[in-house]
Amino acid sequence: MRLADPQAPGARGYRLLDILVAAWLVLWFALGVYVWHEIRNVDKLTGTLVKTTTALRDTSAALRQVESVPLIGGLIAPYVDKIYATTVDTQQGARDAHSSLLHLSVVAGVAIALVPGLLLLILYVPQRLSWRRTVAEVRRTLAENPQAAVLDAYLARRAVLYLDYARLRAISADPWADVGAGDCRTLADAELARLGLTRS
Repeated sequence: MRLADPQAPGARGYRLLDILVAAWLVLWFALGVYVWHEIRNVDKLTGTLVKTTTALRDTSAALRQVESVPLIGGLIAPYVDKIYATTVDTQQGARDAHSSLLHLSVVAGVAIALVPGLLLLILYVPQRLSWRRTVAEVRRTLAENPQAAVLDAYLARRAVLYLDYARLRAISADPWADVGAGDCRTLADAELARLGLTRS
């Protein structure tokens, strides 16, 4: 067996961390969905703009019929051309904006929903798996021989490394001396408790 990171929390600490990690993942996923939804809502404006410019284009097409009327036709002809050109440009811009917003909603939603969670999982999962392997190894050894002196010595050394100072001092005035003298049972049981295990 090998020693894990001395800063690793106990069984209770890992349960709390599991809850916090799950909450973190849910929070960022929900935020990603919210951002995706809000950008899609903004995209509705492009649809409204396309409809409005279509109406203006149809109006300009209708006004072209008036261009042949003497006096009035000559006055409105330049404006009809400007309205038509503006509506065509605006429609193209609205379609481009629609496409860009669709892509942005997906990219932003996915990035917000996944990236913070993946970064946390990259940091947390290896440590959590290492903890599970350590607990499984100790559990298996306990099942094979719960009274093994070698196991008690190993667990006592872990206790000296991992237990907080106040808890350690409550167990022993000189824990390293106890380990050196082979008086390991109390320290070993304290480490088992930290691991969430008990002797059968």
